[in-house]
Amino acid sequence: MKLDLSDTIKLVDSWTGDIKQLYTELEEAQQSFNAELVKLHQDSKSRLEKSAVFIKDKMDSLPGDFKNTIEKEKTAQEKLFKEKLEKIGSELAKLNKEAGEIEEKNVQKLVGLSKENPELNEQEEALKPKIEEAKKETLLLSRQLAKYDGISGWFAGPKVRMLEKEYKKSLDRLKQLTAEIENVRKEWKKDLTDNQLACNEITQRWMTIQKEVASLLMEKSEIQGNFDSLVLMAALGPAIESFSGKPGIPKELDDNFKVIAKNKEKADLLVEGLKKMSSILGSLNGISEGLSNIRNTFKGLLDEQNMHQALKKLEIAIPDDTIKFHSAWKDVALKTKKSSARTPKIWLNQWTGLSKTTSPNQVSRGCLKMLQVR
Repeated sequence: MKLDLSDTIKLVDSWTGDIKQLYTELEEAQQSFNAELVKLHQDSKSRLEKSAVFIKDKMDSLPGDFKNTIEKEKTAQEKLFKEKLEKIGSELAKLNKEAGEIEEKNVQKLVGLSKENPELNEQEEALKPKIEEAKKETLLLSRQLAKYDGISGWFAGPKVRMLEKEYKKSLDRLKQLTAEIENVRKEWKKDLTDNQLACNEITQRWMTIQKEVASLLMEKSEIQGNFDSLVLMAALGPAIESFSGKPGIPKELDDNFKVIAKNKEKADLLVEGLKKMSSILGSLNGISEGLSNIRNTFKGLLDEQNMHQALKKLEIAIPDDTIKFHSAWKDVALKTKKSSARTPKIWLNQWTGLSKTTSPNQVSRGCLKMLQVR
């Protein structure tokens, strides 16, 4: 196909628009897949908890080979959880040390500032108790919020929102107080850059550390408080795959095993689909950028042609492979928009079919040939 520069630019714009539409549909499909993953995880976790309670109460009545598998896995999982507790302890020590260093550094800066400017010292002394009070309040709210990280937050929406509102209000107050100190420093006549109190460090890194500490403390408390149950739940993994549907397994337990196994299959497909989508989105960005560069080249040629009417009117030869490849975007976007297409298998099949139609190398060569003007 041969087109003049104006029509070629319109064609490239239409391809770019189709790619943009596909990108939007893909992002929506990603959100759908992620939401489904959360539901599957929540359902499997609930069934694992029920299964663990059932096994704990009726372990003696279960088949021997099943019990042996559980005991073997429990030993391995106990070791892993103990190692995790040790790692948490190490991370807590490291974070607390860093927080202490930040506070010590700020104390040293305070001493230096008080010596250089007595007036600043008086103003800062008045602000210090307020800042400490705001820090304590913010830290307390941060630790309370950490309790609702993950699945537990789904069941305490109003409480979480209230805490988030209070946390933001407290953090804003802390920022306001530190901003007051910064405003005092702006009044100084000399440059105090090297001696300023690291207000930024306090409100940002210090608060980040405290939230990480609160989260780790909650995780540590959860593991220590439910060690046996968590170990048993983790040990059930291999048993679910090996004993689902086997004789001797109580129906209540087997029903949960079957659903958990099915959830895992669905989750694996969702994860595979999400990985593919991420790869596709990256490819679409690259292709869009390439088309944008080509469009800019043609636009420059068109401007030159319009400025110099005596120039020969240029024609662009567009390879069939390139047209075929870029014509697929709209169709894939429409299929993605359909709810039935938002399943991992269908999505993977669609993209596999598209990638087989034309290889990236063919498209690249086709785009280069488009630059061979006539």
